[in-house]
Amino acid sequence: MRWRFRVGEIFLRKGLTLVELLLAALLVGVVGLGMGAIISSSHNFMLQSAGMATTQGEASYALEHLKRYVSLANNIIPYNPTGTPPVSSSFAIRYDHRSITALTATPLDSTDDEWDYYGYDAVNKILYYKRDFVPGASANPADPGFAGGEVIARNVTALTFTLTSPAQMDVDITVTKVIGTQTRTSHVTSSISPRGMVTN
Repeated sequence: MRWRFRVGEIFLRKGLTLVELLLAALLVGVVGLGMGAIISSSHNFMLQSAGMATTQGEASYALEHLKRYVSLANNIIPYNPTGTPPVSSSFAIRYDHRSITALTATPLDSTDDEWDYYGYDAVNKILYYKRDFVPGASANPADPGFAGGEVIARNVTALTFTLTSPAQMDVDITVTKVIGTQTRTSHVTSSISPRGMVTN
């Protein structure tokens, strides 16, 4: 009987008690919760990074597009301006699309230059661009609207163009993107001086 009891005692010591099972379950639960928190934090960080990259990309591209074309202008017309200096969300620029290096440009003759257009659709939060919407000698073309325009930036929550002088326009762009529960905003400002104002 003693031998059987000792074998049983050894057998019981090799098995798991209820307390040990509960401790193991608790440990697995704690590890699982920790892993869940790490995964959740990583996911949130990924969303934040994606949102920031998107907003920065949209805002930066819009600003670079404006700088590239507005800097060539020899005339700027703001549409529906308010205040002094005039602040608007849409404007037209006139400049010569022809090539200086190929000697086809006529920088001193503004009567053959084309009008381009930038317009902000506040409802759909889109900045549009139209090239050559009015060619030639038109002195004061009407606002062409957004139809048929090229999308320059999306998720634009605020945009103003301020014509501080005939040769300087201040641009203020805010882009906001919501991804999941994360909201990211990028805000850029710049002053653009149309070089064509001096040469024409």
